Amino acid sequence: MKKLLVAMVLVIPVTVWAQPAGRMVVEHTWVHDGNGNLICQENHRHESFMKIQADEAVTSQLRFVEESFGSKSGGLDIILRATAQLDQFPDAKTAFVNAAEALEAIILTPAVVVIDVDYGPTRFGSAWSSSLVIGSTSSAISLATSGINGGGSAVSSIQFADSLYSRNPGFADLYFSIPNPIEAETGTVEEIYGTRPNLQALGFYSLQTSPNITYGQTPNIGFNSAFTFDLNPSDGITAGKTDFQGVAIHEIGHALGFVSSVGWGSAAWIAIWDIFRFRPGAVKNYEDFNAQPRVTTAGPSTVGGDHVFWEGLAEYALSTSNGNGTGGDGRQASHWMDDDLRGAVPASERKIGIMDPTVGAGEKLFISVADKRMLAVIGWDVEFGFVANPVTEASVYSDYTTPTSAVVSFITPSSLYNGKELSDWSMIVERNGTKIYENASAGPAQLTTLTDEGLITGTSYTYRFYSLHESGDTGIVISKVRVAGGSLVPSGVETLSNLNNSSAVALEFAIPTKHDDGTPLHNLRGYQVVRSPGGITVEGTLSSTDTGKTIQVIDIPPGKTARNYRYDIRILGEGSEAYASGASLVVRLGSTLATYSENMDGSSKKVIPAGGWGYSSTALSGESSLGITNLNGTVNSSAYLPYLRLSSGNSVSFQTICRITGSRGSGVVELSDDWGKTWKTQLTLTSDSYTEWASGQNVWKKQTLDLRSWANDTVLVRFRADYNSADTDFGWLIDDVELGVFTSVEGEGQQPSRLTLDQNYPNPFNPETLIRFTLPVTGQVQLTVSDILGRTLATLISETMPAGTHNAGFNAASLPSGVYFYQLRFNGQTLTRKMTVVK
Repeated sequence: MKKLLVAMVLVIPVTVWAQPAGRMVVEHTWVHDGNGNLICQENHRHESFMKIQADEAVTSQLRFVEESFGSKSGGLDIILRATAQLDQFPDAKTAFVNAAEALEAIILTPAVVVIDVDYGPTRFGSAWSSSLVIGSTSSAISLATSGINGGGSAVSSIQFADSLYSRNPGFADLYFSIPNPIEAETGTVEEIYGTRPNLQALGFYSLQTSPNITYGQTPNIGFNSAFTFDLNPSDGITAGKTDFQGVAIHEIGHALGFVSSVGWGSAAWIAIWDIFRFRPGAVKNYEDFNAQPRVTTAGPSTVGGDHVFWEGLAEYALSTSNGNGTGGDGRQASHWMDDDLRGAVPASERKIGIMDPTVGAGEKLFISVADKRMLAVIGWDVEFGFVANPVTEASVYSDYTTPTSAVVSFITPSSLYNGKELSDWSMIVERNGTKIYENASAGPAQLTTLTDEGLITGTSYTYRFYSLHESGDTGIVISKVRVAGGSLVPSGVETLSNLNNSSAVALEFAIPTKHDDGTPLHNLRGYQVVRSPGGITVEGTLSSTDTGKTIQVIDIPPGKTARNYRYDIRILGEGSEAYASGASLVVRLGSTLATYSENMDGSSKKVIPAGGWGYSSTALSGESSLGITNLNGTVNSSAYLPYLRLSSGNSVSFQTICRITGSRGSGVVELSDDWGKTWKTQLTLTSDSYTEWASGQNVWKKQTLDLRSWANDTVLVRFRADYNSADTDFGWLIDDVELGVFTSVEGEGQQPSRLTLDQNYPNPFNPETLIRFTLPVTGQVQLTVSDILGRTLATLISETMPAGTHNAGFNAASLPSGVYFYQLRFNGQTLTRKMTVVK
């Protein structure tokens, strides 16, 4: 059903201190969008606009509505002034009077509020700005100042809290927790604004004692008679018509203080209501209320729920948008959250109050406890009748061990909503609208537990807890929803961590232990890793005993271009719909390297160790090596190098110790040229590969992979430990991995016969290159880089090194294009070569 947005046109004059000679008007206009809806739009106007309105109003011959005089002794007295036009519509006039009396009946503050009202084809003598405008409301916004009636300077938040307390001492804990200064998400608040009637109630402006007020200085409401209203709600609201009296109450509510500063455009300004506006869940107690920043900006969610009103006991969802409907849920922020956007809440509780921004045709509007609570918090003395506080610690529990029953528990209300003592009341619990518990002798703050039986397994039940006074006043309702036998849907993964080298990613997560309703997870069957783009990339089967288990998976996205990938984890229960997604993360993958050297030290390691792989202090050089040790049981786990972008003549070499008994398993070096879809074995190692390993010695051996067959391709190399034995083996260590130029492999035990310094590769380069050299014996090595003037720019190596072939990487990112020299000094010999940086 289409609904009308009922905020109408709220014109709010706000003093602009940078321009003290004028005033700004924030005009909220609600117009039809052509689809049967009314959309709130906001315009800023100036004092001249209000002057024109006032001049035109003179011709409308405002007169007092006699029926609004003396309708109440004490408390709020709303006096209506009407146009001659309104006299032509007596039913509309009566509806205005009834709307005023409805608010007078609940507000005890002794104040006179004059409201100008009109109904007809014009608004106070002026033509409607558009045929799509259903009506309009204006109310002056004023600054709370240290002097009466706008004199002096802006009050501090402490002074403002004192004024609130003096009117409603029952909210002392709330008011005394207002911080000084008030911090909003956008900065420090310097000025507090409210509607003129609201500030009168708080003592910042003199209470009205006379109805003789200039038009434009008091709230005014006009409705367009071109629209279809039901002017007499006593017999219900006719289908297809709008509740005139309810909408009028709504508009008077704005005049009394239902106004937000969201969209006003200044971080220094805040409306009274926004002192209590927060993010959902941010405030659970008075300490949070004091510490958390207030929300004075729109949105950000397009489905609402990002602003809440916290009033000391509970939070109420608010609308979140600017006046023109942008920046949030499409509903202007001076309202409760639209009930149409509260789909997760039981239908009977979605509409928070009469200050909902929408109304459906044929819908009758009522003032709710939430409406009253808000008016009370902002300073009005409100009559709550015999409405009780909600129950606390309400819970309903049923799991797979009790599939046809539920344990229901709660603590009864401690007092009435206004703090007075409970009396003459009953405690009620309903299940799906049927009363299952009633106790007329329940005491306040009493823990009650009962068992609800005869439920149907798998059926969802809504339980409602509330008190009922003998007067008929219903206490605040608390609802709980529970599936008999517990939910079948697992809870989502809470944390998802990763290691990645821009080529492969190792994801790690813990399987949850509970369903999404908090009951023990009993129907676990598997998990899925979902990559976007890419879809389901990894799947695993689990049993019900795998709850809490840590899972680690490797994923290698296809493609040679770096891009962002999003990963989500699905936990699967029994049934196609029984799954949940939890934590997610975004990883940038797809980078390739033309040069690569890794000594397994430091924080910049580019190898992905997974599934038992890690780093060992047993190393050929430096502090650590890559390894998987103490192999036992069944192991099939890999460590991945980054993507390597090959040219002609490349090789990958590494130093290794592989003490894996051949009858139990092996260390396998594999290569993939199709992004990990298939793997080709390049080398298999066991302890039998070398006599030293077979005898239990940790002797490092260099291995070289000939990659010339993959010239100009991009490949992925992994080290895979394959083991299956109840006995324990030492394992496999790897160090000093290098991408270099392939040469014939030295025979085992044969040392290089002379000192050599190879041409760097690649050359020319930008910014990284690899320098290869061989040493005939162990000795002191110094490898430096210098410019054409002989100035040393970098020392790559200065240490004692063993005989053999070595590689050193050089990064010229900080150097300009040009010719440079690298020089090797060893045992009195010096070798020099030229290299070129091209940028």
